[in-house]
Amino acid sequence: MGDFFHGWRRKTGCVTLLMALALMAGWVRSFTVGDDFKFTSGFGHYFLLTSYSGEIQLLGWEDRYSQQKFVFWRSWRLSEAHWSQPEPLKNLAVFNLSRVIRFTRFTLMIAPTTTTQLTGFVCPYWVIVIPLTLLSGFLLLMKDRVLKPNVVGVATNRE
Repeated sequence: MGDFFHGWRRKTGCVTLLMALALMAGWVRSFTVGDDFKFTSGFGHYFLLTSYSGEIQLLGWEDRYSQQKFVFWRSWRLSEAHWSQPEPLKNLAVFNLSRVIRFTRFTLMIAPTTTTQLTGFVCPYWVIVIPLTLLSGFLLLMKDRVLKPNVVGVATNRE
C-alpha cells in the first residue's frame, strides 16, 4: 500500500479527488442551505462568494467609502422563493454560455440615492466537480509506464 503514493500522479490524483468531494458536498448542501462569504481586499474592493441552488457565484464591486478589511460569513435555509427568480432578475446575464457559465453585470440600488455596479461570474457546481472527478480517476488509475531495457532506441547502461 505504501508504494501506491509514490510519484506525483498519485499524489495529485488524491488532492483532486479531495477537492472534488469537498465541492460535491457544497453542491448537495446548496440545494437546502445558502451560504454567503463576503470579504474585502482593501481600497474599496468588495467580493461576495455565494453558494445556492446548485450554483456558485463570485460577485465584485467597488465602494468609494471604503471600510477596513473584514470577512463575513452567513448561512440561510432556502425557501421556495429562492427557487424562482423574479422577472427583472432573469435577464441579467451579459455573456451567457448556454446557461452553463455566465458573466453578469448589473446595477443594484442599495439606498434611494446610492447605486452600485456589480460584476460577477456564475457557474454550476457540476461544471467543476465532474472534470475534477474524471481527472482524479485518470491520475489514480493510470498505470506507470515501465521502459524495457532491450527495446530499440532506449539507451541501456552497459558496464
